[in-house]
Amino acid sequence: MGYLVQMKEKKRELRYEILKKRDNLSRKQVESKSEKIEKGLFALPDFQRAKTVMFYVSFRSEVETDRMIKKTLSMGKRVVLPAVDGERMVLAEVKNFEKELTEGRFGIREPKKEFRRRVDTKQIDLVVVPGVVFDRWGGRIGYGRGYYDRFLRSKSMPSRRGRWRQGSLVGLAFDLQIARKIPLGENDVRVDKIITESRVINCRD
Repeated sequence: MGYLVQMKEKKRELRYEILKKRDNLSRKQVESKSEKIEKGLFALPDFQRAKTVMFYVSFRSEVETDRMIKKTLSMGKRVVLPAVDGERMVLAEVKNFEKELTEGRFGIREPKKEFRRRVDTKQIDLVVVPGVVFDRWGGRIGYGRGYYDRFLRSKSMPSRRGRWRQGSLVGLAFDLQIARKIPLGENDVRVDKIITESRVINCRD
């Protein structure tokens, strides 16, 4: 029990520390770094092969995804976005990014209810995962609400040994969000790759 308490406290401290640094980035810095990360994502063979991509919709000082989503749609790929429904996350295919989103819980944009086209998770080839902190082994700390953790551990997204076995999990982060080591529990799911403004980290190596 002591270890679990220590792990949660360490995660909380890391989350606070990195969020503070990320929120201190200027809007210009966020935009510039996000453009470099976009190039890294679109050059990724996993992305190029993918027919259906799940994105998160950025808010605050996160790596910006609006342009990535629009560009992915223009390439003829299917785009899936999350929405919050109580304590779970539901998925919807989006076809018009400008018209089909509205502000949801926590102030994050999500697909409007009338545009929530159901998606078979087995068709998702790549998931772009948000996070506050990552490490080079694919460890991830989110915002503490657990939506992505529950989703990635669900029966519809089977994982083995802490990794999703269906496709690729790709984290987007600024260099300042990469920590030396994150304490992980047995239920934490690791990402396969992390793209920053300066590099692509292959977490399976």
